[in-house]
Amino acid sequence: FFLYQKLTSMDQELETSIGIQKEIIHPINHSIKTVAIIGCSHAGTLCAINLRHNDPTVRILVFEQNSEISFLQCGIHLAINKTCTDQTKMFYNSPQNLRKMNIEIYTASVVDSMDFKNQFVNALVHGERKQFQYSKAILACGSAPIIPPIIENIDYTKDTQKQLRQLKRILLCKNYSDSLRLAKLYQPKKVCIIGAGLIGMELAWSFSEVGSKVTVIDHGSRILQKYFDDEYTTILTDSCKDFKIEVIDTARVCKISESEVEVTIVIEQQLKSQVKTSQMQFDYLVLAAGFRPNTNFVRNHLKNVKNVIVTNQQQQTSIQNVYAIGDCSTTVSKLKGQKVYIPLTTVAMRQGLIASFDIAGVKLPNPGINGTTAIQIFDYSMASTGLQLEEAKQISDKMSKVIYSDYLYHRYCNKKVQKVVQKESLNKEFDLYGDIVRRLADQVVDSFEIDFEDQEDQIVSINIVFDMKTGRIYGNQSMGKQDITQQTNAISTAISQGMTIDEIAQIDFGGYCGEEKPWNALAVAAASKDLATVDFEYEE
Repeated sequence: FFLYQKLTSMDQELETSIGIQKEIIHPINHSIKTVAIIGCSHAGTLCAINLRHNDPTVRILVFEQNSEISFLQCGIHLAINKTCTDQTKMFYNSPQNLRKMNIEIYTASVVDSMDFKNQFVNALVHGERKQFQYSKAILACGSAPIIPPIIENIDYTKDTQKQLRQLKRILLCKNYSDSLRLAKLYQPKKVCIIGAGLIGMELAWSFSEVGSKVTVIDHGSRILQKYFDDEYTTILTDSCKDFKIEVIDTARVCKISESEVEVTIVIEQQLKSQVKTSQMQFDYLVLAAGFRPNTNFVRNHLKNVKNVIVTNQQQQTSIQNVYAIGDCSTTVSKLKGQKVYIPLTTVAMRQGLIASFDIAGVKLPNPGINGTTAIQIFDYSMASTGLQLEEAKQISDKMSKVIYSDYLYHRYCNKKVQKVVQKESLNKEFDLYGDIVRRLADQVVDSFEIDFEDQEDQIVSINIVFDMKTGRIYGNQSMGKQDITQQTNAISTAISQGMTIDEIAQIDFGGYCGEEKPWNALAVAAASKDLATVDFEYEE
């Protein structure tokens, strides 16, 4: 058994050239079980910790190309708008903590090749080439930003990320150093975001909050279209106008160039039957067009689909004793029953658990995922899980969708609403249980002289995609200025258990505390499949 040495002086040694700690390189010991983890973001971090908890004797080697681990990329936009002023809090673990658990971690170290036959990891540790032998290897090498081959003065045969990070005005949004650069931009007047996905829209919102005029360019027909249906994205598009965010959709960026004072781009936009070509200038441009698996150093050895490493339910690859987890690997869609690529942190962390348990002898097969995600953007909390309606229709033509919107309000509001009805001499009686889809509540809001919390903040909406023949649930989205995203987590559970929409309608959900609502919006949404909508609107 290899005896780990606890070196207290190690925490004080600094690599002066790059400002990080030096790792102690331990000799190879063939007599003990050794697990090598390549990558230590979310999947790798959780995998290493859980493996140590399950097996205190295993030797764990971790290699990470950055000088830090477990960075929360999803919080970068909060650093830009100064919600988070201390970015050191955007980590939930550290190399020092892993070392205290007798985990050997080599930061700022690049694994550029592996000898799968002889089970060796070849790594460049602080400029020095080293070789490590393993019993089991876990690829947690993550993903890299998609960098389109249209940027001038970039040599795409070499490390494109390294070259881009040396530019002044074309920026990436991936790691801690990117976050520091973005947060230090001093009140940029004009910012361009390439990509209207989760990260792109969060960046657009944050830059608009610090006074920038923001332009978002995307090849899709609407923002966030991968996650939300148009009844919700239309609301966000309207909000973009309020936040002075211009959205250019169905557009292709053809060329990007940088000068000392600005970034110039050329785009082509499809306008009906014609293609419009235009040139635009910005102070800065941020690439947020998605991610690709970071697997160049192993893709010729492992079975993969478009460079995404194919794994089974235990996260095992096509080579024995080699696992893949996180953004470099496939996962299984619970609804489609097929392998998919969904680079989400929550998916990555579950895969890390599965692989570590399997190595420890505990079988915890991946049951499949629903792609559940949530976002806070503008004034809205939003979440989605499963499939959108059009995507579900590819499985069956019997798919349908119910949409339910409600007006959650505190019990003290009712008397004030009655006063509005009397003051405005409205010719109808109103009850806010009504159907806001037909804007009954909007009439009250528009005529209400609000002297406290804005009443529109009480509007929430939920949709459910289901099979009309079997009742099985295939998807859900939620949106509101009140946070009801946990309702989507409930639907994700229902999807995983194969529940029907009628069963959801009969679940014993609690109501809303402090509200004059004896029901749960999710249950009512499910029940609305069969029940006529009651809007409490009466003619005199």
